[in-house]
Amino acid sequence: LAQPGTRLSGGQAEEESLSIFEELIQKDPTDSMAYMGQGSALINLERYDLAFECLEIGLQNSKNVSHFIQVGQLYFQRNLQ
Repeated sequence: LAQPGTRLSGGQAEEESLSIFEELIQKDPTDSMAYMGQGSALINLERYDLAFECLEIGLQNSKNVSHFIQVGQLYFQRNLQ
């Protein structure tokens, strides 16, 4: 399911990708990739506060450097607005 959610994210189907990531999180609440994907979709929808929450949860279960970079990009993007 993560693959379809990732493919949908970034286009017109952001809400659908959110549903896929939510389903993944319900199945495995420790799935950092699902939280990071959900955070990315929320960023694209400009729902930054909720995106921060998802990304923070994802970071708790992740050692992936790209996840930390994603959070840094969100801070940068949010400060530009």
